[in-house]
Amino acid sequence: MNHSIKNSNNGRLPPTTQKGFSLVELMIAMVIGVSLMAGVVQVAVSSKTSFVVGEELSRLQENSRFALDVMTDDIRTAGYLGFSIADGSLITTVTANPPPTVTFDAASMIKGYHWDGSNWSPSIPAVDTALGTVVSGTDIIIIQSGSDCGGQLISTMANANNPVQVHQGNTCNIQDGDILVISDYTHMDVFKVKSTNAPGAAKLNIVHSVGNNAACNPNGPGAIACNTQNNLGTTYGTDSEILVVQSMTYFIRNGANGSPALWRLNNNTSAVEELVEGVEDLEILYGVDSDAIGTSGYGVVDQYIDADTVDVDGTGTWDWADVISVRLALLVKTSSDNVLSEAQDFTFLAATAPAAISAASAVTPSDLAVRRTLSTTIQLRNRGLQ
Repeated sequence: MNHSIKNSNNGRLPPTTQKGFSLVELMIAMVIGVSLMAGVVQVAVSSKTSFVVGEELSRLQENSRFALDVMTDDIRTAGYLGFSIADGSLITTVTANPPPTVTFDAASMIKGYHWDGSNWSPSIPAVDTALGTVVSGTDIIIIQSGSDCGGQLISTMANANNPVQVHQGNTCNIQDGDILVISDYTHMDVFKVKSTNAPGAAKLNIVHSVGNNAACNPNGPGAIACNTQNNLGTTYGTDSEILVVQSMTYFIRNGANGSPALWRLNNNTSAVEELVEGVEDLEILYGVDSDAIGTSGYGVVDQYIDADTVDVDGTGTWDWADVISVRLALLVKTSSDNVLSEAQDFTFLAATAPAAISAASAVTPSDLAVRRTLSTTIQLRNRGLQ
């Protein structure tokens, strides 16, 4: 017997029942979704923050390394005078008119000063206006030397007023009006180049005479090379060398972005350049040695003192010719003031003048920048030599 299933829908099966999510299920799904999204956002923000911090720290490290390298290279060469030792024993003759902006003699190869916002300590003879507004509570350092360029003398001068003859194969690029220094083991002369001529392919004549006084105009427009006398201090021989006067001042002032930066001034041309941004402070101590040449202890630092303690007039225990090493400290910050989530204390020198590098104090900054203190001790290669 056949049995058939029938229903009220004319024999068709009932449609599938459609059901949606309940309100509770929707709420749970939304909470899970929001939690997952919050986690993704948190990871993204954390990654971005870590990237920014890493980038700022990398730039801070690179800036710090560059600042120390540049200053170290210049400080090491302070007092280089060819065959001479800048220990104060040189007989110096300066005929250049006008003379170098910073006195160029054995006792002035390195000097330092502290600026407290109102006064220089020790008292500075003259301040080049190109320095601008030096940051209060920081030091400046003046470094001078002769720049070696292969200017070896070919022959001994017969007379002190003769032109100086050097090999043509040098990199001095000597031009009329340049300030040069010539030295041997006992003498040093600083003079201006009146003119040059090449009497032969192998040699170059450097004329240092006074020249036509009527045409000499050292201070006015169109200034030309001048010297106060025709004669050098001695007749230099083949054991002498021509060097180009190099004179640099390192200091701290606000940079292009409005924050303190490390600057360098060329004292010969008054040209300034911003070297490293974010350098907030520069403090320097000077290692002095008062032992006489050839005596026990010569060439070894007796103690480190600040610039104000180095006797300026040479009548005290130490003077600038006794400086044989430099200990400097830099306070460097990141270019961004919003790197950290909260202010980070840092330790640097006390903001008093003159400040000793050992006089450190903890400071809580008003920004969120990262700061690092860098210090190094630099031996002057041309001081403390037997």
